[in-house]
Amino acid sequence: MVRKATVLVGLLALVGAIILPATGAGAATTLEVQVGAPLFANPAANGAPADGMRFYAPPLNVHQGDTVTFAIAGFHTATMLPANTDADTWVAANAGGPGKPYSLITADPDEGATGAKFNNTAILPSSLDCGDATAPCPYDGTTVVNSGIVDANDVNGQEYKFSSQINSAVGSTTWVLCLIHLGMRLQISVVASTATATTQAEIDTYLGQKSTHDARAASRLHRSLLASTSSTPTGGVVQAFAGYDGPHFALDHFYPSKILLRKGQRVRWHFDQLAFEDHTVTFPGKKALAIAHNSFVPGCDPDGDTGTMPDQPADMTATTLATVCPGGASQIEVDVDPRFGPPAGDGVIASTHDFESSGVEGANAGNATAFTLRFGAKTGNVPYTFRCIIHPFMRGRVIVG
Repeated sequence: MVRKATVLVGLLALVGAIILPATGAGAATTLEVQVGAPLFANPAANGAPADGMRFYAPPLNVHQGDTVTFAIAGFHTATMLPANTDADTWVAANAGGPGKPYSLITADPDEGATGAKFNNTAILPSSLDCGDATAPCPYDGTTVVNSGIVDANDVNGQEYKFSSQINSAVGSTTWVLCLIHLGMRLQISVVASTATATTQAEIDTYLGQKSTHDARAASRLHRSLLASTSSTPTGGVVQAFAGYDGPHFALDHFYPSKILLRKGQRVRWHFDQLAFEDHTVTFPGKKALAIAHNSFVPGCDPDGDTGTMPDQPADMTATTLATVCPGGASQIEVDVDPRFGPPAGDGVIASTHDFESSGVEGANAGNATAFTLRFGAKTGNVPYTFRCIIHPFMRGRVIVG
């Protein structure tokens, strides 16, 4: 009887091995990854003006057929590069700096020599027909799959989640990055069906720990910069910073934001501390604000870059990208004020009306050259004011006595 029972157990075990999936395999899984984080809203940040600059997940191991949903928390994209591509090499060829296939800003020829606009390849989804939880965009590893910055089916939505089903080969590795902040990256590896995959619980733990860690680190750095950056010159020059980035966060603030000078002294703003962000230093503050408001303006270009027809207004009541313009999403054009990107001025401020700008500098612009201004006139009762055109809530003032 014992021998029969033993044989029966052995047969059942064999059948189970054939029929039942091995450890780590099973039905396709959906994982959700948060992209970026509003750290300024995290109590651990203590009011520091910080944004989280990472994909809040560890390197992912997934099975073929699994879906990854990217919850976009801020001005970000989730852009999947072709499988087994080196991210640095791809960025250098395709996205870092102007004039490349996935650069954020591109030329707008029908607006003249200085015309500029946002690059639709970067800001719009790769496909309008997929991306939500019920119809994830397929990713087979052969081409770029891009979330863009807006939901194709809910352009005015307050929440954007982009889903992609991973169908690339077992053993392949994919980099996912943000086209707005090229230093934000996540690695996804496709493992065998018998191998253990990353769980949602692991991702959730990572999110909770790292977002709190980043908020605390941002708070410490913000307080340190407020205490250590001097608003008075040394050797006739104030050394200042246009924003400051930490290991996985960005501080959107001028350090210092109030500067005290004597006539003829200088301020030198630095940008080489930026690992994720781009900024400008633009005088006067009101003009910087006007330039910002004249950018990020959606319109419709019915005849493309080579045509002569004027741009048409976009339908601001549209709920889908396909209906923003009469001819579909391919006609969408998000214009940028021609004064937005390039540097301007002669390096000397002599009145509160003088237009001086560093131009866009930083981690993604392809350059991070320090910007120096000499202040040639006293301010009296009205200070010189400046802002960042990209982040117009960043502002400061210079008082010359």
